[in-house]
Amino acid sequence: MPNTSVVSSTVKVIHDADDLSFFAYADKDMLGKWRVDKTIPLVDVVQSFNVYQSENKSTQGIECIAGKADLKNHFGYDDPVSCIEQILAKGKEQVMPRAVNKGHGGATTNGHHTSR
Repeated sequence: MPNTSVVSSTVKVIHDADDLSFFAYADKDMLGKWRVDKTIPLVDVVQSFNVYQSENKSTQGIECIAGKADLKNHFGYDDPVSCIEQILAKGKEQVMPRAVNKGHGGATTNGHHTSR
């Protein structure tokens, strides 16, 4: 029976370029294991196979899925999986804050309070 008391945490793995930051979202524990053992499938490590980017190396602000031209210009190839491997291997981790429902009688959706 799995241990349901352990909650995995998501990290944003950031790889800075000249004027852009490229990043992917990963499970913190699995990322550490993958960095030691590259035979672990990426599907067990990343939350999606999208490479995201933001301008001006900002860790906040507008995030969008990186275009193939930007991937090719920075990484030398436009295959998102190959770019994710490089981001995970060389990037720095930023722990993501967890969303909390304070229990005020309603659920939260994207940070907005809704009534039940």
